[in-house]
Amino acid sequence: MQFFFNSNCKKVMGSSLFVVGEIGGNDYGYPLSETTALADLFTYIPQVVSVITSAIRELVDLGAVTLMVPGSLPLGCNPVYLTRFATIDAEEYDQAGCLKWLNMFYGYHNELLQIELNRLRVLYPLTNIIYADYFNAAMQFYNSPQQFGKSILLAFYFIPTSMACK
Repeated sequence: MQFFFNSNCKKVMGSSLFVVGEIGGNDYGYPLSETTALADLFTYIPQVVSVITSAIRELVDLGAVTLMVPGSLPLGCNPVYLTRFATIDAEEYDQAGCLKWLNMFYGYHNELLQIELNRLRVLYPLTNIIYADYFNAAMQFYNSPQQFGKSILLAFYFIPTSMACK
């Protein structure tokens, strides 16, 4: 793809912010619709993270200097997954009403992604690779909804129905 870029394009890329993601939603969503075997799901994480890092390398090679890479949201709090994997076992939920095992899965994705981003930072020291921690930012809404107001919370598609109705 390098041959399509002239020096002006490289200059524009060098002065632009690239948002690389959120990647993985469909890659994880389909297997989640087929299985609840957590071990099976974990096998996808290195592959998805590898695609993200490959995209970053390609952009940097084309001249990108500033990239923001969002982590996954805590989809264990998503009403679709809360409904799909509903259980009467209270131990399966955290204090916010989110599925622990599913948030653990997305937390691991984010952990592995950050490890790989740190490796890329070493390889490309003149590049700004920014990790956007969507997971922990969103968890603030779930853990302390009273701080944000219910009207704001209802605007987010990923707020558990149990919290919105309190």
